[in-house]
Amino acid sequence: MIKLLWLSSVLMLMVTSASAQQTISGRVVDANTKELLAGVTVHGTKTRAVVYSDQSGKFTINTASADDSLVFSYMGYAALQMKAGTNGSILIQLKPAVSELQRVIVTASRAQRSRTDEAVAISTISAKTIQETNPTRFGELMNKVPGVVMQDLGNEQHAMSIRQPMTKRPYFLYLEDGIPIAPVGNFNHNQLIEVNMLGVRSIEVLKGPASSFYGSNAVGGAVNFITQSPSFSPTAKVGLQANNYGYQRLEFYAGTFVTDKLGISVGGYMAKQRGGWQQFSDFDKLSLSFKTVYNLTDKSKLTGYVTTNDLNTQTGGSIDSAGFYTKQYLSNNNFSYRKVNATRARLTLDKEWNSKHQSSASVYYGKNTIEVELS
Repeated sequence: MIKLLWLSSVLMLMVTSASAQQTISGRVVDANTKELLAGVTVHGTKTRAVVYSDQSGKFTINTASADDSLVFSYMGYAALQMKAGTNGSILIQLKPAVSELQRVIVTASRAQRSRTDEAVAISTISAKTIQETNPTRFGELMNKVPGVVMQDLGNEQHAMSIRQPMTKRPYFLYLEDGIPIAPVGNFNHNQLIEVNMLGVRSIEVLKGPASSFYGSNAVGGAVNFITQSPSFSPTAKVGLQANNYGYQRLEFYAGTFVTDKLGISVGGYMAKQRGGWQQFSDFDKLSLSFKTVYNLTDKSKLTGYVTTNDLNTQTGGSIDSAGFYTKQYLSNNNFSYRKVNATRARLTLDKEWNSKHQSSASVYYGKNTIEVELS
């Protein structure tokens, strides 16, 4: 009789426990950009269960009860704790932390790895920093990185220094989502014209020799521009910028996941300058990018990306010291014009086999032309 009562009590406890459990599922996104976040840690305060969001930002976890709380944590973001509530799907929006930590680096190994696992000098310019800076040229961002100086040569030309003297030589490699912008061995100080500045989510700067991964162009370092992905919820932005040096810019972005697996986004800007402080500095530029992401499974996705950049610019020469001190910024020499057209497209298949092994394959197309006329 005692055994029967004991068994009945155990069964009742098991049934009560099972009925009290809650199954919570949902997605995790960046509160600012609305991009899906993969690898977010999710755990309950009253249970030892721990899960991670997948490539689609999805997670599913069983909690101890409706009174349990869920904790969402991700390096570089403020942790979020909320009541489990009832069964259902929820949307979690994590806000970047005030003091951002550089959690994920893809430049050093061509795969997402923790910053602390890489024995190289590498820095990240975050999406928050890019938004706060609202740059008109890349040098305004690159010069925020310790050990890096990007000199503005006017109208999107540049010279670079990463832990070495300033140079225009082919010592640095520029990449977009880990793929070189230009062929190996082909470098000039016009190369960043081919990047949609406002379509970049973050920038990774690898300091020092990186040729073992990327070839001879990366002997002094590599700069990887990570493009913005479609936002989970419908997002649209339009901006207008102007200054007293004749610079004007219209910028825009729109993106969303149109289905549970398919996301699309488009963004870019139109800019022009007239009557700037330096002679022969007028230009017109159109920069557009289109990106689509299709999540084949929880562990694989297909990404398509197309970008085009058109620049029509005057090109002034250097200013001598006498002109600088008298504030007469006249050019000693110049090109009559310089026209640049660059179009790139790629299709990338990413597959995650397990937590330590990933594969990626890309089909790539690129075409660029530069027309120059001497005065």
